[in-house]
Amino acid sequence: MTFDTRQMFIGAARCTPILIGTCLLSFGQNVPVPRNSFVIRNARVFDGRDVSSSSDLWVQDGYIKAVGMDFKVPAQVTVINATGDTLLPGFIDSHTHTWGDASREALVFGVTTELDMFTDPHHAATVKKEEAEGKDLNMAELRSAGYLATVPGGHGTEYGMLVPTLTSPGEAPAWVDARVAEGSD
Repeated sequence: MTFDTRQMFIGAARCTPILIGTCLLSFGQNVPVPRNSFVIRNARVFDGRDVSSSSDLWVQDGYIKAVGMDFKVPAQVTVINATGDTLLPGFIDSHTHTWGDASREALVFGVTTELDMFTDPHHAATVKKEEAEGKDLNMAELRSAGYLATVPGGHGTEYGMLVPTLTSPGEAPAWVDARVAEGSD
């Protein structure tokens, strides 16, 4: 079973979050963690359905390698005691606008993926390129719809913005194809 650790959030309400590699960890103290391999011991683990009272989790090369109890790891692997902390899947915010520091702020609250409903495709392409290069690990991962469209006088136009408009359902396929071609998710 492997999961991208950017999709993992470990936290406890009393803790201060720190970003380590591709994994957001919240502990009561700063814990140095190597980027390539570490084990988290004794964490409560919520997998989206069930909570285990105490589990271990091994992360190697940015992916979860094992979840269980007391598995053996090589001596060079850093072990972090997470007693009293909880590991849970990262949250997905399904409607965001990622201007400014929004993606950095989202990660602090456990949001590991943001679905931006209206952003400049050049900005999204830059962010995605940097993510692919292993940069921007202090930000939630971005998925983008690119530019939005509306109907004449529809949402967005009330702010005085020039928002592309579609006047019939027949225009939608070409609009969507053009957004996909420019990199929209």
